[in-house]
Amino acid sequence: MTFVRTKLLVEEMAPGETAEIRLGGGEPLENVPRSVREHGHEVLALHRDPAAPGVHVLRIRKRSPAPPRPPLAGPRAGRSGRAVGVRRPHVEGSRRRRIRIPAEAPPPTPLYM
Repeated sequence: MTFVRTKLLVEEMAPGETAEIRLGGGEPLENVPRSVREHGHEVLALHRDPAAPGVHVLRIRKRSPAPPRPPLAGPRAGRSGRAVGVRRPHVEGSRRRRIRIPAEAPPPTPLYM
């Protein structure tokens, strides 16, 4: 829950703006700084709050938005700009299943009577 609140705070911030977040010990102390970094923002400092025992202060800076990526050129580019026809490597144990539904499917049978 703590990272959700942090993420909402970061979304409201302007790029380059800093914020301080107070964290209790345990999981939030480990997970919030890691998640902030994973989202591309900068962790400036993490230290104990001398006024409150068991509380840590995390200072973060919101990153600037990434520059837009140029569209793909050539015959393999689709309308969305992504490559068309590029196959992903097969992952062992995963399989796509196609389900065919007849045009006139019978009504589902009730589970209770």
